Order: sequence, then C-alpha cells, then structure tokens
Amino acid sequence: MKTSSESDSVIASSEQECNCVSFVVNSASFCVLTDDRPTINAAIDLLCMGAQAESIQLGSEDPQSSLIRLPDSAIVCLSECVREFGTTQVQLCWVVPNGDPVSLARVTNGRLTVLNLRHCQSLGPAGACEVADRIRGGEIQRLALAYTYIQDEGMRAICAALMDSRTLKELDLSSNSFTDIAMDYLSKLLQKTGTLSTLKLEGLRINSLGAGWLASGIARNRSVANLHIGHSSHNDEAVKQIALAMCENKGVVYLGLEFSTIQSAGATHLGLMLEKNCSLRVLDLSFNKLRDEMQPIAQGLARNHSLRELNLGVNKIRDQGATELAAGLGKNMGLRSLRLSSNKFGSVGARALMDAMVMNKTHETLDIKGNWLTESCVAELIKRANGAGITLIVGNQRYR
Repeated sequence: MKTSSESDSVIASSEQECNCVSFVVNSASFCVLTDDRPTINAAIDLLCMGAQAESIQLGSEDPQSSLIRLPDSAIVCLSECVREFGTTQVQLCWVVPNGDPVSLARVTNGRLTVLNLRHCQSLGPAGACEVADRIRGGEIQRLALAYTYIQDEGMRAICAALMDSRTLKELDLSSNSFTDIAMDYLSKLLQKTGTLSTLKLEGLRINSLGAGWLASGIARNRSVANLHIGHSSHNDEAVKQIALAMCENKGVVYLGLEFSTIQSAGATHLGLMLEKNCSLRVLDLSFNKLRDEMQPIAQGLARNHSLRELNLGVNKIRDQGATELAAGLGKNMGLRSLRLSSNKFGSVGARALMDAMVMNKTHETLDIKGNWLTESCVAELIKRANGAGITLIVGNQRYR
C-alpha cells in the first residue's frame, strides 16, 4: 500500500474522472454514493493507494438504492485502510460481499465512533457477533444495523457488547426479524446504559410478551430522548405496555408511533400516557386507525403541560373526533403545533378546532390540509387565523 504523499497526484486525477467520488486527501471524508461498478472500483483503488480519511462511506441509506457487491479483496483493502489510517467513521450501506458474508464485519474496530451497515443484508447473526466482539470496550457512538437480519443471536451479542459502553449515543436496530426474547436482551441494555440518546426500532413485529420486556426497559431508562418505534404492527396489548412505560419514563422527548396500526382501543392507553407523562415534547401518531376515539386523547391533552407537537394526520378522524379533540385542546396550555392533515372531518370539526386555537393563545400552528372543507369555511378559518396570529396550513398553503 502506497503512502498518501506518493499517491496525491493519482488521487486528484481520479477524482476528476469519477465525479461521484468526493473525498479530501489526508483529511475529512471519502464518499461514494453510486452503485456504478467502474466508479466503485476506482474508489477502492484510491483507498488501496493510501488515501487517508476520517470517514469512509460506500452507498446511500436511500431505500431505493441498489446492492453494491464487493469482492473479498476490496473488503480486505477497506479493513486495512480503516486499521492503518485511523478512520473513525465507516458507512457501508447496501454493501454485500461476493465471498465470505461475515467479511464485512472485519472492517470494524474499537476506534470507530460511527458504524453504519444499514441494508447490509448478508451480515446475519454471525456477522453481528463479530461486530460485537470488535466494538466491545471501544469508542462507538452511533451503530446502525437496520435491515441486516441479525436475529436474536445477533441482538444478544450486540446488547452484551454495549452494556458497559460510555460513548454510545445512537442505536438503530430497525427492520430485523426478532422474537420476544430479543426485547429482553434490549431491555437489559436500556436499564443499564446512561449515554444512549436515540433508539430506533422501526419496522419490528413486537408481540405482547416482547412489548412487556421492552416497556420494562423504557420505564427504567433515563438517557433515551428520541424513541422511534413506528412502522410496526402493534397490537392493543403492545400499545398498552408502551403507554404504561411512558407514564413512568422521564427522559423521552420524542416518541414516534406512526404507521403502527393503532386502532381506537389504543386511544385509552395513549390518553393515560399524555395525562401522566411530563417529559414528552413531540408525539407522532400519524397513519394509524384511531378514527373518532378522541375523547381519551382530549382528556389527556387537557391535563398535559409538556407536549409541544402532536401529529394525528391520516387517522380517519371525522367531525365528532375533531370536536372531541378541540375540547381538550382548549384546556391545554403547552401544545404549539397540531397536525391533522388528510383526515375526514369537515367544516364542523375545523371550526371547533379553530375555536380552541383562538381561545388558547399558546397554540401556534394548525395543519388541517386534505380534509373535507368548503371554500367558505376555508376563507373563514384563514381570516380567524390571521387575526389570532395562528399559522394555518390548509390546501397545501400556509397562512398567517
């Protein structure tokens, strides 16, 4: 492998020829976001010639990206560069080895602060175990293993390796196939970690037993501020367990439960959560099936003083639900933004909501675009919003 001083001129010319490759010699980053084979080969050649970078990225997190297949020789080259030149951030999204499926894990070492293997579908349990061995006791701050098929064995190894971490800030385990026992492993980590601030568990199928274990960890954790558990099929018992955990939790400020098939029965548990929780600032419940069961949520809002943003878009809420929600909104003194786009209420529900917004001068933004409003109602709402200093979003326009 050449030193970087020997290869500067080659690197410069190659960068001009492959404008999809962006990196700074001997400094910040080396980034390849294309799946074009000649470009990738040229990029690997640059690394093998001694290009030094604090950050190496191959592939994009974009879910529409294509797989990037690398021969084992290229992965060995990446591993050597990371080890020899002190690289601290490695992102290999959609990368699949042509040979040994576990070889990708060998790019990892204890000096890494960022490891993103999102969509590296060949990693599996064996690869996760090797990653765990290599980051144990290290400096990892952000670890992303979404869509990597690590299964329960991989979850056990990763959680065990991170148990005593004093640097971990973000963990993404979304869209893996776990059974209930994996949530027990994660719960133990949540109860011990004091540094993790963002946890992403989107796209998981969490049953009642698993939800109970996860809830136990959430209730006892004090460091996680951003909890993403949406894009999942949560049954009523799972929603109940999560809501009860949030009644005890005092650290989460963002809770994402969007696209979670939460139905009207879940509204009771969510209402109790809003009533008891005093730390939550943003709650995303969009793209669920709450319909007109807004009374429990309205009652929770009436007693809640911490929530600042609530998203109830695309929940099939009609006039009855919007009116019930408005009753609680009028008594709430903390909410700043309410999003109710693409529901099914008309002028009656919209006017009730505006009445509550005007009466309570703390509210700032009301998003009701995509509902069934007449032109005369829209004109009336715009006038009232302007007079009260409220930002109104309707018909894909913002009015103030």
